[in-house]
Amino acid sequence: MQRTGFWPGCVGWLMLAAGLMATSAVSAIDPATVAAVTRALPEARPALSHVVGLGRAVVDLPVHAVRVLYLPLGVVECVGAPLPGVSFMSGLSHIGSGVLAPFRLLGNVITFPAKVVETVEAVATAIPRAASAVP
Repeated sequence: MQRTGFWPGCVGWLMLAAGLMATSAVSAIDPATVAAVTRALPEARPALSHVVGLGRAVVDLPVHAVRVLYLPLGVVECVGAPLPGVSFMSGLSHIGSGVLAPFRLLGNVITFPAKVVETVEAVATAIPRAASAVP
């Protein structure tokens, strides 16, 4: 059995809850609909993991863009190390993060279109499989 982690399972249950709440509050949901959604959910898990991975890639882009600013912060910390509360070692750590950040950002920018295509492909193949799981 493959471990998918906490978030893909959580996203699946949230999508199920959102789908159930999206129906009219006046009409009741019949047990057949709940059973059909429950049967279709395992077929959609691979697509959900791709969607979560794409979400992480979207979040990583601005994070690495902001971490580029760690380089000047680290230089200021190294220069101001004699001041109280400023550590030379934390300055070196920030310089290292600031030097690596552009390369990580570049890697994310290069791989982002491939992740988008992979996610769209996974969702496009999961929809017919999930629909076939429902009688």
